[in-house]
Amino acid sequence: MHLAAFAARFMDHLVAVLLFTLSHIQMQGKMMQKR
Repeated sequence: MHLAAFAARFMDHLVAVLLFTLSHIQMQGKMMQKR
């Protein structure tokens, strides 16, 4: 596998994890406000 392809896949994975974490934090924040 080329290094560029590996880097692109790694960045794609990193972005996905970042978005998932951000949405999870936002959901928890909304739940905290409701209480």
